[in-house]
This record gives sequence, C-alpha cells and structure tokens, in this order.
Amino acid sequence: MRPQLVPTDNRNSAQPSNRRRFLLGIGTATAMLAGCLSGDDNDDLNGTDENGAEENDDTEDGPADEPGYANWLPAENDWLYVAYVNFDVPEAGEQDEISLDPAEDVDDPLVTFPLEVGSSTVGLFSLGLAAADLLPVLDPDEEFESEASSLLVVNGTIVVEGTFDTDELHDRLTREAEPFAATYEQTSALHGYDRYEPVEVPDGLEDAPVVALDEDTMVVGSDADRLEQVAATGAGDRQSAAEADDTVAWLVEQTGDGDVVFGHIGPVPETEFDLADSVGDEPPFHPAESEDVMAAATFDPETDQLDARFALTADDLAEVTRETVENEFGMMGSDVSVDIEDDRLTSSATYDAADISVGTDNERQDLSREEAEALVPEDALEFRYEPPLDDEPFGEFWVEIVEETAAAAIRVEADSGGYNEVGPQEGTVNPGTGVPVQIDPDGDGVTVFAVDETDAIGELTSKQVPTGDLTSEEVAQAVPEDSFSFAYEPPEVGDLGSLHIEVVADTDADVLVAQPREAPGSFSDSAGSLDANEPVAAGTTLQVPVDPDGDDVVVFATVGEATGEVTRWEGP
Repeated sequence: MRPQLVPTDNRNSAQPSNRRRFLLGIGTATAMLAGCLSGDDNDDLNGTDENGAEENDDTEDGPADEPGYANWLPAENDWLYVAYVNFDVPEAGEQDEISLDPAEDVDDPLVTFPLEVGSSTVGLFSLGLAAADLLPVLDPDEEFESEASSLLVVNGTIVVEGTFDTDELHDRLTREAEPFAATYEQTSALHGYDRYEPVEVPDGLEDAPVVALDEDTMVVGSDADRLEQVAATGAGDRQSAAEADDTVAWLVEQTGDGDVVFGHIGPVPETEFDLADSVGDEPPFHPAESEDVMAAATFDPETDQLDARFALTADDLAEVTRETVENEFGMMGSDVSVDIEDDRLTSSATYDAADISVGTDNERQDLSREEAEALVPEDALEFRYEPPLDDEPFGEFWVEIVEETAAAAIRVEADSGGYNEVGPQEGTVNPGTGVPVQIDPDGDGVTVFAVDETDAIGELTSKQVPTGDLTSEEVAQAVPEDSFSFAYEPPEVGDLGSLHIEVVADTDADVLVAQPREAPGSFSDSAGSLDANEPVAAGTTLQVPVDPDGDDVVVFATVGEATGEVTRWEGP
C-alpha cells in the first residue's frame, strides 16, 4: 500500500526537516493519509516518566500489564474495537523517517496484522478530525502550536494525546465554517474537558463530531454517548474494561504497549467496524466468531528490529485459527514463540526491519532524469495555478495526469515547503489523477518527481508558479469582454446544482480556471496548461458544482507569469 498525501491546508503538507515522518495507511481504495509526525517529550497514552522513558516498558517476564491506552477502554459495551499509534517513536542517530508500512510481498500475519489493520484503522478514523478542521494537529508546521504525540481509536471515538494550545484550537473550532468542516461553539464541561458542539454544518457533511479538549488531550466522536463513555473512563470517573473484564485484562497484559496496536473484542458490530473496510482488502488475519484478539508491533530504530505480539482467547478456538498461528505466524521472524493452552493463544517474534521493508529510511534511491522521463511521457502532465480566494492564505498548484504512465506515484514539492505525493495502492498512475500542492502567493516554484515501483524517485520538471497579479488592462487584452456564456442547471440529485461555462471567444490565456467560492480546490474545473502551445480557444467548456442557495463562481486566467480574476458569476 502506497501512502498518498492529500493535505487540506499547508500545515498538513509542510516539508519535514529533522522531524520524523510516521506513515499511516488508511487502507481504502481511494486515499491514504500520511503526515510528518514528530514526537516530543510529552506524556502520551503509553505514559512516560520524568526522563521521557516509557513507564510501561516490557519486564523480564513479558510485556507490561497495563499500557496507558488501556485506561481509555470503556466497559459499558460487551465489545471493543481498538487501534492505537504512537507518533513519539524514539530517534536513532540522524535518521528522521519512520515507516511502518510492510512490503506487499510480506506474508506473515503476526507482523502484518497489527501493522496493516492497526495503522490503517487509525488513519481511516482520523479523517474524522477533518470534519472539525483539526487534522493539522497530526502534522503541524512551525505556525501551528498544537501537536499530537499519539492517537487512539476506541469504538469510533478518537483520543489524541499531545501538547495543545487550547486558545488556538478554540479559534479554529469557532471560526466561520470551512467548505468541508463544521463551525463549533463551546457549550459545557465534560469530565474536565471543554466541550464543543457543532452549530453550523456544511451541506454534505454528515455526523459532525463533538469535540472535548484540554491542554494534553483531545476527544472527538460523532456518537456523543460513546464519546462521554470514553472521556469518563479516561478521566477515571468510570471503571475501564481492563479493570472490569478479565478477558480484556488478559489480552492487554499479554500484548502490552506498542507503536501500533489493534484489538477486536466481543461482538463488534460489523456494520460500523469491519476489518475489510479498514484495510480495503481481506485482512492478513480475521478472528473467527467469538474469538477476541489484541496485537501490537514495536519498532526499535537503534537495532532496526521490530517486535510483534499477539494474544487471542475464545470459548471455542477455531481449528483454522490454530493452524494459521502454528504454521504462518512468525515465518519471517526470529525468536518465534507460539503458546496454545485451552482457550488461550499467544505468539511473538522479532523481525529485521529490512526483511519486511519497515524501519528508518533517510533517503530514497535516486532515478536519473532519463529514468524518470521514461516513466512519465513528455505530454502526460498539465499544470495550473489557482490563486487563493478571499482571505485564504495559500493558493494551489495542480499537476494533472492526462496520459498513461509507468510511475507508481507522482510527487510535487513547492519551494515554500509544501509537498504532496499521490499514487494508487496497486499499479501505476493513470489519467484523471490530480496532485495539488499549496503555494505561497507571494512567489513560489515547484518541482515534479516520478516514483517507480521500488520507491526510487527522480525529477521530471520544475515550474515557476505564475503568482504575479494580472492587471485589469492585461485581463481586458487577454480575455475580451463577453468571452463567456453561463448556463445554470438546478440539482436533480443531491444538494448541488451545476454551472456550465462556455468560452465563446478566442483568448490569450494559457489557463482558465472556474472555481466556486463555497467549494474551492477540489470542485474547480480548468482548461489549458501553463506550458501549452496554444491559448484557450472559443468552444472550450468548463463545468462546476454550485450551491443553489447562493454561490459565486470566479473565473481566473493565467497569462505568462501572472494570474488574476477575469469574471465572476454571482449565483443562481
């Protein structure tokens, strides 16, 4: 599975310097979440002592009996669906990148089960932070003070631990609604946290979550009852499942803490929490009905080794489970241990990171310019710049793939620090793929790279972004008055209508972009390319969705090194 960066603002795409990068697979067919996540000496869900060492390190007799995340497991239900990732992975010399994404040819469920299902579940559910516009806490730049050190998903509720500037987050939650994020108001206290409720929710956004936060913790969830259960448990106001349930206590004790943890306990409702949905495919291991499981993986960058632990209990241990564990668990590891006794099973092993393509990686292998160009044909890319609307701080530069390529991914880096890398989970980058990167409107440049199937990378081209201002005189000369014809169609299905824009006169514009104000970026349409041989001509059409309750569509033109507004359609 190849990580894809799909940032929603520049703070999500800041180029890492000496910060560790921890890659989280979402495991869906369309997107992956990746972030530049660094650890501090903050306490996280596993707990640290005053010197920054983990309080729950393994003992000589086995893993610690109660890692910090166990304190958050609610006891109200007879099931638990748990995934945890620790972003505060220890440093190893000057190595600055930690990747816990196993290679596709690794077929050892003992290690792939926690890595793939655990990290993918965390990535999938962490997208819920986007509905509250809180994703930047997972990947802040120097301008964003709040930063996560770990993330736990328990029964759909997200618990993020780290260092949070509550004033900063208050301002972010209560600001005017973003196109895909709700606006909140602070309503009350919840077990010592400030509670925020959504008061303005954009069309198309379902189940805007409730948010509870303080300086160390953020709890986010769409189900208010489950969120209250988790918050009360974490605050010590209710007994945790690890205290109330012998099965949970044993599983947690056997598995201990880890950099990635996954648990599936009790009759988990498959309509809400399905393993296949988490990884977008058949999971490496699927517990049989009535089998409860907890698994963990811990990476040691000093030795380049990874320890995997697994514990399972059942009223009636399935024969297929027994055979899988005995014959497949630990195939690629050393110090393999499998213990089966009545209704309980444990297994552990140690792995060399290089054997499963997991570990630290400071530098990708380089492709030559010729090798990179062999992956991506000369005319396979088109380029456009979309300046920021209104008070937005950043514009966007888009690289559109318009022909078949042999590249496993396309990466775009801005000189100002933003970056994005997009590629399918399998196969190569196909036409219709777009790679946006956020741009400093005061002046910026971008470099485009091709990535091959071995993850080697090579430069394709560099572009200066046309961020200069197009003057009114230049607009009048490049795009004659009455160059556009507008036709609006009300919605037939869904909440959005459609605006058809026809270019009825030849122009001197290299690029034309139509951008609805209520849905910028993702819902824009364009014609032309920055390096096209011909300007946008009459007969070209653009189409964008619009809000029938009121929406403006801005048409921008790029001419040479400048971009500016040429006309505006002001609502149906």
